[in-house]
Amino acid sequence: MKIINFNIERLLILSKLKSIIELIKSYDADIIVLTETNSTLLDLGENYFAQHSKPLSKNQDNVNFYREGENRVSIYSKFPIKKRIQTTDEFTSLAIELETAFGKLLVYGTIVGIFGYSRDKDRFVKDFNEQESDFNKIFANENVCLVGDLNISLSGWIYPSKEYRENLNNIINQFDLDKSTGNLDDNIDHILISKKFIKNREIQIEQFNGDKKLSDHIGICLTVIE
Repeated sequence: MKIINFNIERLLILSKLKSIIELIKSYDADIIVLTETNSTLLDLGENYFAQHSKPLSKNQDNVNFYREGENRVSIYSKFPIKKRIQTTDEFTSLAIELETAFGKLLVYGTIVGIFGYSRDKDRFVKDFNEQESDFNKIFANENVCLVGDLNISLSGWIYPSKEYRENLNNIINQFDLDKSTGNLDDNIDHILISKKFIKNREIQIEQFNGDKKLSDHIGICLTVIE
């Protein structure tokens, strides 16, 4: 099973769209979580079921720069989507339940701090606290996969702070999540998956867009091997 996480920088340069789609499709992933995306522009084809966070208005969050069709999170899945689960902020987070080849999996795609920590610390804290509340409501006793632009590094350069690295590690420990993507230095985009879901299976991590030509974030592919 392959899971991809990629922040595509709002597709600000539309000439990159074709290359982004080709790159994503080259991995033939089973689950794809895209952040800072545009659901009206990005089509991955008939092989995928899709769910999207609520579309953003031009003046969403009083910033006056969003374009038509933009949304913060999209999840594409080769597995049927059993249901969508309500989140506290449905513009910023998206939770769905899948029936995968390895069993039921709840996928929570999100951005923490939609403007980044340095630009708007208050919004970062708001996002983190609301999402932690979601986790406490819906993660208990479930196989889960927390995916997205979390704006928190788990190794290397400390971002945004030791406090929030510790806070995220506490969530990882509370819900017994594998944090293999945290071993990528200076990385803030993660795929955190229940250890019980991947028990006795091998995990491989591959990063792409390392030169950041297609987006200002690296992409990550996590492969679960039977």
